[in-house]
Amino acid sequence: EMLLDAICDEIQEIKVAYNVNGYINLMCADDPNEDMALMFFKTLAQLNELDIKVLRIFSYDNEENYWTVKSETNISDQQYRFVKEKLERLGMLQSRNEELRDKNLEAVIEYIKELQKQNKSSKPKAVREKKKKRISNSDTYKITSLGREFLGLIKPVEIDVS
Repeated sequence: EMLLDAICDEIQEIKVAYNVNGYINLMCADDPNEDMALMFFKTLAQLNELDIKVLRIFSYDNEENYWTVKSETNISDQQYRFVKEKLERLGMLQSRNEELRDKNLEAVIEYIKELQKQNKSSKPKAVREKKKKRISNSDTYKITSLGREFLGLIKPVEIDVS
């Protein structure tokens, strides 16, 4: 039913093939999970063809890159950035700057905890702050395991008929 609903509502032709490929790949799994299938179809419904093209740029087994997608689709840098941010919100891409911010925040929290511990001590020791990593002005992204799994599900299935 999920497959039929997804196909009936789809307006982009290529996404019909992605729906079918995803359905077949999900059914070929050793232990198909209905929740995972539902998540796949709902996520695919939120993406358009451009989103998937941009996601593929971050995959290592793809020939497309920023320049080919940009020339094929005639999008601006701002539109490209918007698509990456959308993919990040969906958990398909991860911002490297966000990852650095998290690590820096962890270092600051650790430093504060150590300061509090030493302030309570009868013989406090000096606390050294860990060096934090510089965060770039321009953000870079990397594909997440969810993004990789998603791309694996929409790949055409090779069926052995022998």
